[in-house]
Amino acid sequence: MIISDVIEINRRLLYDLWNLTDVSQPPTGLSPRLILPKMRNKSIRISEQEARFLYCSLLNNFNYFYSVETPTEKVYIQKGLKPQSATSDLSLYIYNDNAIEKVMNVEFKAHNPQIEFIAKDIIVDPKNETVC
Repeated sequence: MIISDVIEINRRLLYDLWNLTDVSQPPTGLSPRLILPKMRNKSIRISEQEARFLYCSLLNNFNYFYSVETPTEKVYIQKGLKPQSATSDLSLYIYNDNAIEKVMNVEFKAHNPQIEFIAKDIIVDPKNETVC
């Protein structure tokens, strides 16, 4: 069930992202209320935050709870010697048998970064929170 829900959430998210407008254009009837701002150099700023806010908005129509910037239980060492937790941009939970259970971590990345730049953010096993 969660896979079909996430496919539907992603479909709706892509629809909203496609119809985003920036501050220099008039919105259309299909535009979500979120707009893309301009930076000081007059270019349009696009980040992962737009996707995250739209995703959270969509989640309010589904039977999931969520948290943002969720720390992992396991640690990694990216730079230096001090281990630290990674964070997932968004985590989905269900309420089941009087307990809240995490069922999925979601990562948002703008501009299609290369895998070596986001490897620490990819969760291989959400139960063990193994960070690759």
